[in-house]
Amino acid sequence: MKPVIINCDTCKKILPENIKILCEECHKGGNQMIQKIIVVSFVIMIFVAGSIGAYNLIQEEEHNYYTWTKAICNTYNECADYEIICLDGEMIDMNQLSDRLYMGDGWVDRRSTEQIEMWCDLK
Repeated sequence: MKPVIINCDTCKKILPENIKILCEECHKGGNQMIQKIIVVSFVIMIFVAGSIGAYNLIQEEEHNYYTWTKAICNTYNECADYEIICLDGEMIDMNQLSDRLYMGDGWVDRRSTEQIEMWCDLK
């Protein structure tokens, strides 16, 4: 395989100052300098790729995030709809979605106590 020779004048016009020195050294050392640059570049790329991969493995811890709506009622038979926001089985926030609605004197909540008291432990 024939070595590739780069014209130094071209190098000096295109490349930054620190690379110009490498270009001149490359002409002095022939293919050896090019091989060293390629090997060093390859090692750096492997190191960076490995670092990014390790970072992603650490960051990709799986979380169970979900939202759902729930009617919340008080002892005066007034109810409002809420968005319940859960992360890993724990409520982290809730947002009121509707105004309170009076259900009437004879209204009885037909949900079980378990359903009424359930927040983020959906089964």
